[in-house]
Amino acid sequence: MAKAASDRPDVSVAWVEIDQVTNHPDNPRDGDVGAIITSISQNGWYGVLIAQKSTNFVLVGNHRLMAVRQLGWKQVPVIFLDVDDRRARNIMLADNRVSDKADYNEDSLAALLSAAAADGDLLATGYDQEDVDALIASSMDTGPLDSEKIDKKCPHCGKSLSGSARSRPR
Repeated sequence: MAKAASDRPDVSVAWVEIDQVTNHPDNPRDGDVGAIITSISQNGWYGVLIAQKSTNFVLVGNHRLMAVRQLGWKQVPVIFLDVDDRRARNIMLADNRVSDKADYNEDSLAALLSAAAADGDLLATGYDQEDVDALIASSMDTGPLDSEKIDKKCPHCGKSLSGSARSRPR
């Protein structure tokens, strides 16, 4: 059952010694710690860890915790939630699952990534040029096209996109 707005927890961020929090032993997610290290190195830290107050187990941010440990951080920002084990489990599972259910607007994503590539910032996005090329090609595909010749340029980076169009599976 959802909590009413009046039941909102008092949330405050605390910088704690990194050894005060522990990766949750039951976290089912396999994250790309190397990609997270790259993101933190390129963009800085822009989040907090969420941990269960009674256990100090991280519910949200287990792989970010692994990344900053490898980077040698001594402290991390944490929000401690006073929840029972059942609610803690559900928070951890929901945090891992809800992003899986999201979709991208591929046209918008292609435009943003093209702009980042043109600015030389692609490494900071977690994407590579292959991803950008695939998204641009995908965003130009509006349906089955046989082998029509296309000659277009990306409006953001100016990259030539000429070649044969192919239909993609729907």
